[in-house]
Amino acid sequence: MKNLNINQLDEKEEEIADALMSLGFGRLVARILAYLNDGDEATSVALETGTGLLRQPEVSIAMRQLRKRTG
Repeated sequence: MKNLNINQLDEKEEEIADALMSLGFGRLVARILAYLNDGDEATSVALETGTGLLRQPEVSIAMRQLRKRTG
């Protein structure tokens, strides 16, 4: 069995997510951007767990929105 090490949002990332939401980003996108702030890649499972247990469909929706913004 494989053991996964998944980071969780801490107080700093929660503040980043709150700031992004105040700038008009949706909660899902803001939490994912805050999680990815350290520059590391993340799997959808890591995003689900690390952002506060978002569900897989929410991660997919947020990633689709990010892809549209970046063209």
